[in-house]
Amino acid sequence: EQAKSLGFEENQEVIMENDQGRARVMLTLSGDVPPDVLWTPRQSLDLDDSPMNTLMSPIPQPIGNGARYNSTRVRLKPN
Repeated sequence: EQAKSLGFEENQEVIMENDQGRARVMLTLSGDVPPDVLWTPRQSLDLDDSPMNTLMSPIPQPIGNGARYNSTRVRLKPN
């Protein structure tokens, strides 16, 4: 798995971050998610009870003019 090759482990506390903000989450590894993709449920909270959508740009995506749920880029690092 890609995550393991990058030094991440199942149930590891990690930080997802980008220019919009950061979120502290528990990592779950799954073969159902493609490489280079992180998935979180919509309207979920991080471990500090902050909404995950704080990582999303306030600018709507061009297709459908909606929130950027499926096109938000983040960096992942150990906490």
